[in-house]
Amino acid sequence: MATGMKRKREDPPSVTPRLVIGIDLGTTFSGVSWLVCQPGSGISSIQPEIVSLWPTSPDNRRKNSDCPKVPTKIHYGKHGEISWGFKIPADAEAIECLGLVLFDDECLPSFFQQSIHIQKAKKLLYKLEKTGIQVIGDYLKMLWDHSLEQIRNEVGSTHVDRMTFEVVLVVPPGRPGDINRIREAAEHAGILNHRTTGETTLTLIPQSRAAALAYMPNSEHRGDLQVGDSFVVLNAGGIIAGVASYKVTKLEPFSISAPCGATSLDQEFEALLKHATGEESWNKMNASDIRKLMNNEWEHEIKGTFSKSDETYVVELPSRANSEAIHLQSIDLQPTFDHIVSQIAKLLHKQILSIKRQTSQPPKLVILVGGFGRSAYLLQYLRGILHSQTSILQARGDKPWTAACRGATLSRVTQLNWARQDIDILQSETARCSYGWTSDEVFDAKVHDMKDRVWNEANREWHAQKQIKWFIRQGEDISQKKTLIFNRWHSWNMQTQGWGTSIIQVLACDDPNPPSRKQGNIRCLGLIHARTPKPVEKLPRVDDGPASYRHWDFKVKVVISRAWLDFFLVSDEKQEEKLLMTLPMGLK
Repeated sequence: MATGMKRKREDPPSVTPRLVIGIDLGTTFSGVSWLVCQPGSGISSIQPEIVSLWPTSPDNRRKNSDCPKVPTKIHYGKHGEISWGFKIPADAEAIECLGLVLFDDECLPSFFQQSIHIQKAKKLLYKLEKTGIQVIGDYLKMLWDHSLEQIRNEVGSTHVDRMTFEVVLVVPPGRPGDINRIREAAEHAGILNHRTTGETTLTLIPQSRAAALAYMPNSEHRGDLQVGDSFVVLNAGGIIAGVASYKVTKLEPFSISAPCGATSLDQEFEALLKHATGEESWNKMNASDIRKLMNNEWEHEIKGTFSKSDETYVVELPSRANSEAIHLQSIDLQPTFDHIVSQIAKLLHKQILSIKRQTSQPPKLVILVGGFGRSAYLLQYLRGILHSQTSILQARGDKPWTAACRGATLSRVTQLNWARQDIDILQSETARCSYGWTSDEVFDAKVHDMKDRVWNEANREWHAQKQIKWFIRQGEDISQKKTLIFNRWHSWNMQTQGWGTSIIQVLACDDPNPPSRKQGNIRCLGLIHARTPKPVEKLPRVDDGPASYRHWDFKVKVVISRAWLDFFLVSDEKQEEKLLMTLPMGLK
């Protein structure tokens, strides 16, 4: 790292030691890292530990117990008993893609909405009569309890009980929406339970930022990365691949994602293996046999080591298949890899072009993270495309896979101001896009589009729907904490009874000049549900000519802090505040 970038390190405060725990609740796999922070800790000693030794089923044990991550899956037995991760029976109907079931369909990218895994998960939730928050909470509880047990085994229960907990949850790419539901799931899991040593702190961090922070401690002595240089973090995950671009001293936004993750590669290899085995032999194997094959021969062998070399891969089939071992040549496997890797390369190419337009030069580095970020073939393929214009880095072993959970832990250590002051080079200052919300207005033919005109029965007048009020504009300086307060209203006809809810869509737009109505390049980030403080029939009555209706005036306070937007409902009567929703921001 360039000279002069580090700030002077101050002596740490004399406080109770903290146990910092970073949790990456991934779409397909989850990971946990931890670090004990004590006053006087040296920067060189800060290396988060990774939780492992997961419980496994007998047919799913090979190389999985000590795996650095665990499947984000959960299964409920006939009597409500829970199995999770590697412990789920092969023939069990498990709920997958857990994190994505938390959010409203309209706030998910289309490729998520069409995902077979998500559709199956929502059907199982309906069948089990459980909410997404409950299921995520149950999974997090199993993950949390196991992690604490492993930490206690290493540092001692007495020491753990004396420390204050600092928990950081990673928000994966492509996951917009109501982050409050993640907080509720954490409460359901017992993560925020009362402890005599002090309140447990929960913070959130976007996955791309966490992965970048995991890399930064290794970059400070690089002579080729100077102030103002850019680099790219390519996250090749399970369901999607995404890219995030950064500048030294300035964070650029996570900007592109697409459904080309390692799960698609797994599915294509299984189809190839089925074809090579033959339908008769394949049908003789049960679910447990197939899972063993995919785990032993694919996940821990071919998937990570495959390259263009002339190599033969031997897949031993179980005896019940009554078939000889399958011999696969590299040329047989290459189309399977190329289909996925080529899509990832397109994402990276698009991001590099964007950086060139903004900075007139390519990024200095591309850093591979995520499960598939460990692939030797991915590294080989991308280097063949980029040649020598940009260096591509791939850490050894499982470091790319655990980057997010390790970076989450390091992020909180930085915030505590105890160490790694230099990681602050990723601080952000301006909004990447515009943020606003939907609003109905009294229709004005000189201002509004006729397509938006609707009759408001309660007010007995024409309104313009789908109008947007932008409260943060692209490029706006938000380096300092800022609070904005907006007046809102909602009306109901006189026949309405019970509690009322005003639903507000929070929107984002990447266009420099966002439109005043809902159209074009606008995406939904989440829904605010503002509930009335009393039943509708007890709200003030308004008589306006021929119209009579119930009217509610309220305020929404927006707090902009670092990379987050917090929305609060402010009651006009008592000025009470209630947190409605938290959203991650795209910054630059």
